[in-house]
Amino acid sequence: MTRARPSCEDALSGCPDADVVISALAPIAPDLTQTPVVASPYAWQGLVSAIAAAAGAEVEAVPAPAPAGAEAPDAQLALLLVEDHPINQVVMRDQLESLGQSVELAQDGPEALSLASGRHYDLILTDLQMPGMDGFTLARRLREAGHAMPIVAITASVGPDVSERCRHAGIDRCLTKPVGVATLRELLEDFSGTRLAARTPPERHAGGAVLHADALRSDQRALAEALRAGDADTFVQRLHGLAGALSVMGHPVQSQACRWLEQTVRRAGLGAVGADWQAIHAELEQLAERLQAQCGSHAV
Repeated sequence: MTRARPSCEDALSGCPDADVVISALAPIAPDLTQTPVVASPYAWQGLVSAIAAAAGAEVEAVPAPAPAGAEAPDAQLALLLVEDHPINQVVMRDQLESLGQSVELAQDGPEALSLASGRHYDLILTDLQMPGMDGFTLARRLREAGHAMPIVAITASVGPDVSERCRHAGIDRCLTKPVGVATLRELLEDFSGTRLAARTPPERHAGGAVLHADALRSDQRALAEALRAGDADTFVQRLHGLAGALSVMGHPVQSQACRWLEQTVRRAGLGAVGADWQAIHAELEQLAERLQAQCGSHAV
């Protein structure tokens, strides 16, 4: 026996007194003249417009997405990127801007809160592990302040415990580093309800190699200082950030070595570092030298 496919009419028939019906079968652009308004949970702009229209507010109709195969105009969103590591800042910003987006950068949670209090953002992307105020606390503070924009966490690893903490903090989605352009495109299309036009990926240039080499050496100095001071918290935090940056740079072996050492210190303390740090330090210095040489090979 063939079962009939569900439809929006089925959803409506079950909610005769509702003002807004949220259905996965609804179109991305809801018909605001319909009563009740049927809105998709996958297009936040249409959902907000549906609720506002049902409440009696005057709202503009949500534009329907372009049909498959047709050229669609870029949906430029106002994005806030919250990231403390310089490598991740540059790579993520380049990728988002290559998709036609307007990106503002916050170095940490307090700066993000200050920026969000002064202007509207369509979407906030935040690292989870940041010094001072982590991404979980930032999301909670934003929600407590009444901000309803989607918040997306970008993290080195997503397990059930992290996903649950994200949900409780008011974070809408988690992305695992390294995040590529294709993943960001899908994310932006999901939240905007609009298909983005194809664009040329951002180019890698010699200046990026210099930045990466400088950032690697800065991280190594900070890690060595934390080790001398016996500051396990700072050591683990900087090592976590370095592992994420190495992953974004495309160096998975070195990234995994840093993650392994991070977990070792979390489990057994700085006393367990031993010769492992010396080996990783030497490998990172070699990587920095290769990046520096790469810059020189591009010089004219």
